[in-house]
Amino acid sequence: MWAVLSVVAIIVIVGLAYYAFTLQTQVNAIEKQKMEKEKEQQLTLNKQAQEKRDSMNKSIQILARGLDDDQLSKTEASIRIGALLEFLDVDDNVKEEYSAFFQLAEATAHIPILDKWKVLPTKEKLRYDSEREALEEKYGDFVVDASKRIIGKNF
Repeated sequence: MWAVLSVVAIIVIVGLAYYAFTLQTQVNAIEKQKMEKEKEQQLTLNKQAQEKRDSMNKSIQILARGLDDDQLSKTEASIRIGALLEFLDVDDNVKEEYSAFFQLAEATAHIPILDKWKVLPTKEKLRYDSEREALEEKYGDFVVDASKRIIGKNF
């Protein structure tokens, strides 16, 4: 009788061990799929982030060349390039090297833009234009120099 019970017990134990092994194999397969999917998603996110960085770097180059070709004002170029550099989260050395953009952008930050500019009376627009031109005169050479130096750079 003990022999029969021992054989039955061994069969049950082997069956349970096989079942546990099968479940563990399925769990491992699911975890592997999950890890592969997460890795694929991370690669996609990294690719999208790099494409965004490339697009911003291209925008910086377009703005710098536009400034060099007198297609936009020093103030507009400074505001846009400074914002792009901030968004790219460049280190402090880069910010220092191209501080002219940040300085002119900061000096003109109080001047209304877009819809706020449109509703200003002509007299106020003229006053702000005069102030902007004076600031561009003050920072102009530094901004032009910075724009020439930034051409060809990637961040």
